Formats: sequence, C-alpha cells, structure tokens
Amino acid sequence: MLTEAIGPVHRKSFSVNAASATTIVAADAQGRAIRVLAMVLSNNHASNAVVATVQDNTGTPLVLIGPLQLTAGNPSVVLPFNGGGWGEGGKGKTIDVLLDGTEVVAGAITYQYIGSRSPS
Repeated sequence: MLTEAIGPVHRKSFSVNAASATTIVAADAQGRAIRVLAMVLSNNHASNAVVATVQDNTGTPLVLIGPLQLTAGNPSVVLPFNGGGWGEGGKGKTIDVLLDGTEVVAGAITYQYIGSRSPS
C-alpha cells in the first residue's frame, strides 16, 4: 500500500564492506517510514562477486530489494528513479544493505520519508 510522501527527496552515497547488515539511511527521528526511490550499487572488487540485499532493520528484516548479484570487476546495478518506490521499510526503521561477503560495495540511494509527520 502506498502512503503519502512527506517533504523533500533525499540523496546519500555510501560504501559498505561487511558480511552483515550495514545501515545506509538512519531511522527518521519522527518515526516515519523510508521509501527507496532510486539506487545504484557497484561491486568494486576485481575478482570476487557479491550478493547485496536492501532491507529494513526490523527483528525479522523486511527485504525491500534483492538479492542482487553483483559480479566481479566493478559491475553495477541501477534502479532508476521510480516515484512509486522500489520498496519501503517499516515506520521508524533504518535502511540497511546486507552483503554475503566483505567486498567493497559503493553506491547511492535516493529516498523520501512517508507516512505521518509525527509518530503514531
């Protein structure tokens, strides 16, 4: 179910290299959910592939995008701008990238806060 987007569109670059979930967008202080509008992920390792999953940080993470196979040698996955969003996390949750290895994955995310202007 789509809900109302609030305020401006935000952009952020990131780099992750842990075989675990790494937060790329912090939780909203007002308790709103985060909708992923666009994203690019790039595997910077010359010889190792890596699988990336974009999720929120609930007790049982909600998978928003993926898993995405990033082959070796700097290939990228580009999710172009989608006003309806590629996925949205739970209210007050972070957006994380989970890798299955320790290769460096760099990228950028475009997102927007959705839902109530104050926590419900």
